[in-house]
Amino acid sequence: MTLLQFFSHNDRGFLRLLGFRIQLVLAYQITAVVVGWHIYELTHDPLSLGLVGLAEVIPYFSCALFAGYAVDHHSRRMFGVLSGIMLFLNALMLAAVSAGWLGGSPSMWIYGSMVFVGLARAFIAPTYSALFALIFPREQYARASGIGSSAFQFGLVVGPAMGGILVGWASKTTAYAVAALLCLGAIAALLSLRVKEPPSAESAPVFTSIAQGLRFVYGNQIVLGAQSLDMFAVLFGGATAMLPAFIHEVFHYGPEGLGILRAAPAVGAVFTGLVLARHPINLHAGRWPLAAGGRGGLRPVHYRLRPQRQLLGCWRHPAAVRRF
Repeated sequence: MTLLQFFSHNDRGFLRLLGFRIQLVLAYQITAVVVGWHIYELTHDPLSLGLVGLAEVIPYFSCALFAGYAVDHHSRRMFGVLSGIMLFLNALMLAAVSAGWLGGSPSMWIYGSMVFVGLARAFIAPTYSALFALIFPREQYARASGIGSSAFQFGLVVGPAMGGILVGWASKTTAYAVAALLCLGAIAALLSLRVKEPPSAESAPVFTSIAQGLRFVYGNQIVLGAQSLDMFAVLFGGATAMLPAFIHEVFHYGPEGLGILRAAPAVGAVFTGLVLARHPINLHAGRWPLAAGGRGGLRPVHYRLRPQRQLLGCWRHPAAVRRF
């Protein structure tokens, strides 16, 4: 099957689903970059950058275990549309805060907005995965998944750069408005998707179903090891939350530099993906992610000891191996 056939399959359903995913990724990445710059401009406190991530991650993890169950038992598109609406309203609220239209503490408005971002993100991935499985038969999953992954990495590269450029050349309000427009585009793409959703199947109660999934993970050493490694990789990768402080205090660059550095991991991920596609790892596959995770753990030390911008940009490329 050619790429053209992929995009014309099922009344171009895959193209619409990709449009939904790419536009939400772009909107989120723009928002993430602008929020980091915005909150640091207000507070000049690195702790505030960590509080932004905390405000997002608490609702995300609180809902993550329930999101997959809910998507499986209700309309897949409904949760995707609701997530898009939440991100749209959130971007509008942040634009109003940036323009000075809302009273009170701007920092508290930003922290509150990130709670809604976390809630929305908890349902986006399950929605995409469930709809993806409905569009393509099983034998076409591999190639379609590769195309979807490439589109996702495209959003991770372009989104942060767009956010930084919009703030530097226009304003924070403009950047938030662009993110809101992208959310509207994602909602429209998902509403235009024509796919027959199967009726909800009878299953165990929600807590019983979650407990079964947890027992499977803890009982499978390969799955448990892979997820544990991914958890530590994400933990090490949290150093990117401090980039607004580094850009402002160490490099004395503007938001454009922040956008470029936030996009660098995805550039490394794309490069690594191309290398692995040409030279796949067939032996000792577990050693490579362990080595990449170790290098990721050394990055914060490298930031402190060698704060040259050239080394910083180059160091971020091997860290993207963790994404695979």
